[in-house]
Amino acid sequence: MSPVPPGGTGTDAFRQSAALISVAERAGYERYWVAEHHGIGHRNAGSAPEVLVAHLATLTSRIRVGSGAVLIDKYRPYKVADTFRVLHSLFPGRIDLGVGRGSSPPPVEAALGGADDYDDDPMFAPLAAATALMAYREQLAELLAWLSHDFPPEHPYAAYPLSPGVAGGPQPWLLGSSAESAVLAGQLGMRYCFAAFLNPRDAPSVLSVYRAAFRPSSDGAVPYTMLAVSAVCAPTDEEADLLRAGAELHARRVADRDRAVDLPLPTPAQALAQLGHVPAPVTAEPGHWPRHLSGSPERVHEQLALISAESGAQELMICDFVGDHTARLRSYELLARRPAEQTRGVPHRYGSS
Repeated sequence: MSPVPPGGTGTDAFRQSAALISVAERAGYERYWVAEHHGIGHRNAGSAPEVLVAHLATLTSRIRVGSGAVLIDKYRPYKVADTFRVLHSLFPGRIDLGVGRGSSPPPVEAALGGADDYDDDPMFAPLAAATALMAYREQLAELLAWLSHDFPPEHPYAAYPLSPGVAGGPQPWLLGSSAESAVLAGQLGMRYCFAAFLNPRDAPSVLSVYRAAFRPSSDGAVPYTMLAVSAVCAPTDEEADLLRAGAELHARRVADRDRAVDLPLPTPAQALAQLGHVPAPVTAEPGHWPRHLSGSPERVHEQLALISAESGAQELMICDFVGDHTARLRSYELLARRPAEQTRGVPHRYGSS
């Protein structure tokens, strides 16, 4: 998300993203994704993932780099596909194209071209939702066709392949936090990433919905799933719980609709002072996962193992809400140090965001 550091700017945020991907590549992470957010530039600098993907891929040599996610509902599929085909041409076999939907403050949404005249009229809300979902499915289908050059011969787009002669392409993913997105991903044969840090309770059932809806495609013959999980790691459980104060404060601000949610994430000490208490230890149990995990490597890996086993996800994407750059880098380094006795049941592939 390229969070703006306390007292910093977007430039500082991008420099820290570059530092984090260097740590992730050395530590053996599988992939690194950057998000797209608009209208909250005081908190998250990442508004143009295609630009940041190109920059980060240039700084690395092995790790996959991608978007998590391009807001496909705001753009024409052709432009998104063309941009990521070019990125694939520059960095073959290393580019992921994660797409999804999102909302911004109304004026920004209007500027992006994503607002309809009846969006705010309750009478038309069901119609608007159904229409948007159908349009979304059509956008995704067209995007996939452009990426794989899979239009029927008689289709007017068939004569205009993107990056002709370049083998392969970016790996497409659909990101979501609902059963609707899971069904779409399955029907289109896409890889699917579920935002468990937003909605952990429904994660296992939504992934089951995806698997049931899955239809083989040119991208894959079998379902492939990922869970995005919020986690922070430190040498001790107590220190990690302190670092989780930023995540808990952010969750409270969202729940209270506090406008401070759009401000830069505070340092752990500032978050602790504003929260008013040390976050209690959290435990992932069957059927009940906390939104934010924290602990020593042993405790966090035990929790990730349970989440992995219960959901059946092939990969976990780790994100965080830590307003201390040094502690953040250390967290990802510690997460990557998995003792042999801790790896049973934990996916062999991690990503960072």
